[in-house]
Amino acid sequence: MSPTTGSVSSPGSKGFEPDVPIATSPMFDWPPRPLATLLYLVKPVMLPYGVWWVALAALTWNYLTPSMERMASLSPGWILEIYLRNALILTIVAGALHLALYVRRAQQQRYKYNRQWMSTTNREFLWT
Repeated sequence: MSPTTGSVSSPGSKGFEPDVPIATSPMFDWPPRPLATLLYLVKPVMLPYGVWWVALAALTWNYLTPSMERMASLSPGWILEIYLRNALILTIVAGALHLALYVRRAQQQRYKYNRQWMSTTNREFLWT
């Protein structure tokens, strides 16, 4: 077990329990450790997910953002375009995460704090 992943310690546990003591990032160490901080930012933070977010941002900026000439004047057209673009990206990303983590249960119960899955038949949960 690594300090950053934690585990479900036993089958009878209530859920995800992080390893103790919980390690902090070297960004907050004193005296500062610049090399350790840089390695921390590059390895677990940027790779592989940071690369995905930077690529998504670059593609969005280059291909899905209105031209600067259009955005020079305040008008509802390009504002609505950006709003709808962002809503669509949010829906796609959140929907993909929901599909993977809750519908397909890709991580099983490894990182669930509560070992029980959400109820689909409980009327109190569904507000019906």
